[in-house]
Amino acid sequence: MTPIQWHRKRLKSGMPVVAESMLDIIQAHAPTTITNLIEEIEKEKLGSRAHLYFNLTWLRENGYVKATTVENNLRTKMITFTPKGAKYILGVTHD
Repeated sequence: MTPIQWHRKRLKSGMPVVAESMLDIIQAHAPTTITNLIEEIEKEKLGSRAHLYFNLTWLRENGYVKATTVENNLRTKMITFTPKGAKYILGVTHD
């Protein structure tokens, strides 16, 4: 997909640019804990920690990823793709 096609796709979904980049990183690392994910994303210098958490919340609220608690530790949350997130990042176009 070309950059302009990604741009059009992103606009159509209303997805922030940083959230789209994060979704790509999540695809490479999921399932993983939120803490580990944010550390991996920080290495890419996509923004401040607060900005990354904001975009992760956007992805969760819009159904691209899901956070679930670990069985014996309610403080640890794992991030996984939803079918919607997989469909978006694997290049299926909405055009």
